[in-house]
Amino acid sequence: LNLFDREHRHFIHYNRENSDLASDNIFSILEDESGILWVGAHFGGLSYMDPSTNSFVSYVPRESGLVDDRVGMILEDSYGDIVLGVASGLIFFDPEEEAFTSYIHDDNNRQSLSNGGVISIAESADSTLWIGTGNGLNKFDRERGGFTSYYVKDGLPSNAIKGILVDKQGNLWLSTNRGISRFDPEKGTYKNYDISDGLQENEFYQYSYYQSPGGTFYFGGVNGFNAFFPEDIQFNPSIPPVVFTDFRIFNKAVSIGKNSPLHSHISETDT
Repeated sequence: LNLFDREHRHFIHYNRENSDLASDNIFSILEDESGILWVGAHFGGLSYMDPSTNSFVSYVPRESGLVDDRVGMILEDSYGDIVLGVASGLIFFDPEEEAFTSYIHDDNNRQSLSNGGVISIAESADSTLWIGTGNGLNKFDRERGGFTSYYVKDGLPSNAIKGILVDKQGNLWLSTNRGISRFDPEKGTYKNYDISDGLQENEFYQYSYYQSPGGTFYFGGVNGFNAFFPEDIQFNPSIPPVVFTDFRIFNKAVSIGKNSPLHSHISETDT
């Protein structure tokens, strides 16, 4: 973990040798509302750093209730829980109780998480938690502790949900390996965008998404990244009329005449 000192223009390095950081293989960082820095690592677990003391406390499976030390995503939800996306599922951590609650995929339970590997997490304005996996989008029901899952058969372009951002209207913007999808949870409708709409490529990277303070959405992929304001992306429901303006054979325009297959202008020809 590296801290950049803006005033003196140098980095302060934290690793397993000079601190209690759980691992040097950092995948995610979150600063919560109280200023605590949460750090997730692959094959290292979860650490938090108190900026006032620059000290670390780490949670690893062998010493805590953390069941998976491959932490890829961290989010602080509106209930004050630290939500972790790990290789085997979804984990909630209550900082006050220092307690972990885990949710994993169960082949025999249709209301379980659709897939073990969680690669994206977002919370909408109504506190609904959305989880993207390698096999489906999930909506978490806090009351029953179950999930509703969405797949390609429902309208998604792909089951691999690499990134999730929520716009002001409550629409979910989902980056996948087959483009970006705008999902309206209330109407249950999808609008899918691909490279023909201006995307860098149809495939996007997991963990590579961000909403700036100014409202710009960023999604990173295999050929660069896309940046846009979601409110500027308008859907035109009008189907334009199709008009034939030319007729060619071997890429040469055909003239109208008796010995021509075209007896009137192509726009007035029925057959």
